[in-house]
Amino acid sequence: MRSVLAIARAGGTKPMQIQELSRTEGIPVKFLEQILLILKRAGMLRSKRGIGGGYQLEMSPEEITLGAIVTLIDGPFAPISLTPPDTDKTPAGLRPEELGLHQCFTELQQLVNGHLDRHTLKDILDNERPKSVLAFDI
Repeated sequence: MRSVLAIARAGGTKPMQIQELSRTEGIPVKFLEQILLILKRAGMLRSKRGIGGGYQLEMSPEEITLGAIVTLIDGPFAPISLTPPDTDKTPAGLRPEELGLHQCFTELQQLVNGHLDRHTLKDILDNERPKSVLAFDI
């Protein structure tokens, strides 16, 4: 998220190089390469090789939701799984003592995913800007 926001802050004026992103955001280069490649394949970023190369946004900040980034990198937000991975149990197939916890975490999952899907890179960038500027004349 930090690397994509750093690219968005550049505003398309110049491509951001992996080494610069790694240094400014404190993200290991190898990890960053993997993340940026995933985002590029998804059409969020574009890259340019060579001198003056690097990564830029392919989509506008208004089009990129935090939820889309999280899902691409980590998969869908799912804080807990109450069904064994090797079965096809549905919530209706849960034991009675599992239903309350399942409902609680299902609601949490919906809240988190809804929140992340409602917020875009532009929203985050707008929140970084001061709400008002104080000016004093002497």
